[in-house]
Amino acid sequence: MPIEYLFLTSFSSVWLWVFWAAIWIFLSNNILGIPYGAWLKAKDNENKLSELRHITLFHASQFSKKYKITSHWFSVLVFAFIFTFWSLTGFLYGNEFLQLSFFVFLPILALFQIRLNLANKFLIQQLNPSDLFSQIRLHRRNTRLLGFLSLVIIFCWLMFTIIKQQTI
Repeated sequence: MPIEYLFLTSFSSVWLWVFWAAIWIFLSNNILGIPYGAWLKAKDNENKLSELRHITLFHASQFSKKYKITSHWFSVLVFAFIFTFWSLTGFLYGNEFLQLSFFVFLPILALFQIRLNLANKFLIQQLNPSDLFSQIRLHRRNTRLLGFLSLVIIFCWLMFTIIKQQTI
């Protein structure tokens, strides 16, 4: 099968939706490196919750150390410039691939910041294992809501572009 048949730069591509679904399934099931299923299995066992708490605190400290660069103004301004250039190029010139990548990766960047705040919250508050599990459950629900909102926005933009390009 030639690569020309895999038309990845269009809203009507099945591969776009498979890519989008795979990303959000992965992002909603792995929170700071630990699968949500491990938390569900350990929900009633206090020893396993305590072990998961220690692992989560370690991952949270590594995550927050690694990405402290987001607090520097220069890097934030450079990133904002690149992201604005990316979005304006996509929308002003009508490039569907840039529009799609903007709609797919913008919520992921928001989720990245939310996870950084969650990691810092875990490190500062020193929650007990059951409270930590409730925070993880809340974060997973919010991740899924963000993914659903992203899907609705992509779908609305898809309908808008189809209606705009339709000739009567």
